[in-house]
Amino acid sequence: MQKQSYKIQYACMKVVSGHLRKKRRQIHHLKDELNRLINGLLHPPFDRSPSFIIADDVFHGLVERIPPETAVRFMHYSVPKIIEEIVGAKA
Repeated sequence: MQKQSYKIQYACMKVVSGHLRKKRRQIHHLKDELNRLINGLLHPPFDRSPSFIIADDVFHGLVERIPPETAVRFMHYSVPKIIEEIVGAKA
């Protein structure tokens, strides 16, 4: 009797885990699509204003939902570009 109970529990776990994997794939696909949309809209006007770079990072951060990692990426990649834009505009 108990052996059959374990089989039922195992079957239920497989169904649930398969459903969760599918859900994770869907969420990952949605994030990819949103990031592509953000890139398509905000990357072309980067040379017009540093505010587009900042908006790009904010929107990507909202999609990814990892604030510390987003802040580190912003400091590493975007701040040098923004400084370059500001210094280049004043020169």
